[in-house]
Amino acid sequence: MNERKELESSVERRLVKRCEDIGWMCLKIQMAKGWPDRLAISKWGYVAFIELKRPRGGRLTKLQAFRIGELKKRGFPTFVISNSDEVEAFIRTMDGQAPAIDLDPLDISKGDPDEL
Repeated sequence: MNERKELESSVERRLVKRCEDIGWMCLKIQMAKGWPDRLAISKWGYVAFIELKRPRGGRLTKLQAFRIGELKKRGFPTFVISNSDEVEAFIRTMDGQAPAIDLDPLDISKGDPDEL
């Protein structure tokens, strides 16, 4: 895709659409300055944080770089995406994850949650 005509908002729309197309959630994060723009949750329960930048010249602020570093230190996959090709690479990377094994012994689909 021609990066000159691509805006951060169009990259974000593409990310959300591609995630939804394959059954993922792609939530907007608006809790505090410096946090990534989006949280992608795969159909298997894997999560990834995504910071979106404009295709040409978009740079992380010092606070964003710090937050991303903190998330990565804690083991969270964190991506900086600035064009449609990177959206597709992100989808291929995350969609290759194997389904998670449910190690939770509680079956929360039954009974009153207050009694668990």
